[in-house]
Amino acid sequence: MPCCLNFGRSNRVSPQPEFSEEYRLEKIRDDRQLCVRHVNRHQRPRTIKENEPLLNFEDLGKLQVPLVSPENIVIFFIHGVGGSSDIWKSQIEYFSNLGYEVVSPDLIGHGFSDAPRDQQAYRFDEISKDILEIFDTRCSTWNVVVGHSYGCCFAAILARQRPHLVSRLIMVSGGGPTPLAPQTGIFSLPTPVLSCCQPVLSRVFNKFAYDDPLIAERRPAFDVPTYVLRNTMRGQIWLSGDASYHSRISCPTLILHGAADKLVKIQEEEEMKAVIRYSTLEVLQQAGHMVMMERPKERNRYTGLFDAVNEEKKKSSNNIFTAIYYIFLGGSLFAIMFTPWPAEFANKMVGRVDSASPTVEENPSSDKVEEEEHGEAKKKVGFRDRKIIEYENRIRDYSTPDKIFRYFATLKVYHDPHISEVYMTPDDFLRSITPGVKQPDGLGLDQFRKYDPKNKHKVSSILSPDSIFYKLGQSGLISFSDYMLLLVILSTPPKQFQIAFKMFDLNGDGEVEFEEFEKVRKLLGRQTSMGMRHRDHAVTGNTLKSMNTALSTYFFGRDHSKKLTVDKFLDFQKQLQNEILLLEFNRYDPEDGKISERDFSEILIVYAKFSDARKRKMLARVKKAYKGESQGITFKEFVDFYQVMQFINDIDTALMFYHLAGASIDQATFKHVAKTVANVNLSDHLVQVVFTLFDENDDGELSNKEFVSVIKRRMMRGLDKNKDTGFTKLINAMWKCAKNQTPSIVD
Repeated sequence: MPCCLNFGRSNRVSPQPEFSEEYRLEKIRDDRQLCVRHVNRHQRPRTIKENEPLLNFEDLGKLQVPLVSPENIVIFFIHGVGGSSDIWKSQIEYFSNLGYEVVSPDLIGHGFSDAPRDQQAYRFDEISKDILEIFDTRCSTWNVVVGHSYGCCFAAILARQRPHLVSRLIMVSGGGPTPLAPQTGIFSLPTPVLSCCQPVLSRVFNKFAYDDPLIAERRPAFDVPTYVLRNTMRGQIWLSGDASYHSRISCPTLILHGAADKLVKIQEEEEMKAVIRYSTLEVLQQAGHMVMMERPKERNRYTGLFDAVNEEKKKSSNNIFTAIYYIFLGGSLFAIMFTPWPAEFANKMVGRVDSASPTVEENPSSDKVEEEEHGEAKKKVGFRDRKIIEYENRIRDYSTPDKIFRYFATLKVYHDPHISEVYMTPDDFLRSITPGVKQPDGLGLDQFRKYDPKNKHKVSSILSPDSIFYKLGQSGLISFSDYMLLLVILSTPPKQFQIAFKMFDLNGDGEVEFEEFEKVRKLLGRQTSMGMRHRDHAVTGNTLKSMNTALSTYFFGRDHSKKLTVDKFLDFQKQLQNEILLLEFNRYDPEDGKISERDFSEILIVYAKFSDARKRKMLARVKKAYKGESQGITFKEFVDFYQVMQFINDIDTALMFYHLAGASIDQATFKHVAKTVANVNLSDHLVQVVFTLFDENDDGELSNKEFVSVIKRRMMRGLDKNKDTGFTKLINAMWKCAKNQTPSIVD
């Protein structure tokens, strides 16, 4: 096995084959050079008669097309992550010997293709452009596109964007109609660490990819440079590749699945079959994920079908809507055959998996996020949106502040044609810290709208003219430095600010100067999980600068000669929190100034580390309790509860005393504790809603331990969550230990 840190172009494991003229490194577009294996009928001896027809194509419902000879057909193979054109070795040899023209490119970074270091080169849209360019320059009148695993996505792209040229589509171990999101997890590790893990990844993949561990043609998987693997997995961004996209594939499609596939579930393939109208699912026994390399003897099983299919076609020429297509397994798996036939014959021959509906029906128990409220049904979150939301939640949980800001910010301001800066709106800021809220379509990582501050257009119609956000700037926009400051303010309790101010208040007058406040800001920033994870990014412009001019003027005056008191700063913090609460409250579209009890409950548990099923159960309990007799929650009640929860640590202590004394924590006790600790009178209705939400066993009492845990997460908005993975900490600890022990070993 080659070194994981191979930086060269030729990263393939198997030696270059005998027919080396097939492998040509070509400049596809720009500076991207890809190896395209291209074999046509002139390069292989013919083994069939010149005019013997093998494939029958029909333009569905339009024209009857005569039988097409092999020399007029191009078979276009697309491999997946870590593979190369070598995985199609048996199929390429078989079909080229039959006279078909075969094209099989190596994706960027794979096989003999170039492997650039730029991460953007491996984005899904860039690879799609490569495939389209290669296809456009080599396609024929009739083209069969075959994709495996990740390659099925590009095969679907061809079928959608070149529908008049793709006559048949074959998807091998492609999975379901699921949008692609970047694969983070272990692929977020630093390249040197991932390099150490790559042999393990290859071993694990090979174990799960093959049904037969002793297959002679088996070759190691993921044999690409480490950075190629990392960039390819992280570049899998195809948010539009959902069921709606695949349902518009019009060409007949064969879906092949290995019965022993441990990487792709049969349920996913069945979903794909249900979505693509003219599709057939064939399950191959004794085959795993790499089906094209495991069943060399399967070819003979299908060759005898030609005569039967052609005979059946003569009897039923009026049926042109269903078809079956096979890949003959040459020396490895299958051959392709294409002839339309009636559904009854298809069921007899291949035992196809039927679906009663042409569309994928979402599972109501898992997809139903919003239910009927006030007599109207709220919009459900579909399959595509759910996957995107899950990906965005991972960004909020584990990404650096720089990446979070670049993902959720929506505006870019150009100070001149060559200098620009990215900004958030207040709505963007709230969305960046609220799990489960989807970024608007068309906006994502480094995708922004142009904005001109001179037009004085309000970025948020919700903000009042005296909003605290206008203290950040005339338009209420939030720069990256403002974003980091706001995170520090929201995640730091008032008591810590009071202590920090006293530390830098040398004369004890309760005031600090501009330079001293900068020290306070940096000190408290390093104590937060976001501050610890921040790294300046000069390339993107997200470097942590000093406080912006508008905010520094608000605190210290135009010439920074004034001093800032802790009371004024805490008042600013309170106003900011109330503004965020108002944005959050209005996001639920209040009617008559009220939101429903269910919406209020959802706000409370949005940061809780409960399973989705448990959250749904808790929200359903609240909805059932107030169905038909909802009083709603006003913004004042919402703010009152938030003010009480600011003293959650003191409330936790008080509730613990009640618990130790053996007293039950009922609604009256909870109201008394809130009044005693925070001096706020909570309404009876609001307290009742809280108890309904957290009273699991319906005994009228509150489980203080779980309630306090949820509220603490709610108050910190997840900003106290450690964003570092345990593995990274382990590596850092081992490195420090090694450095400390090295001198003693040398001595």
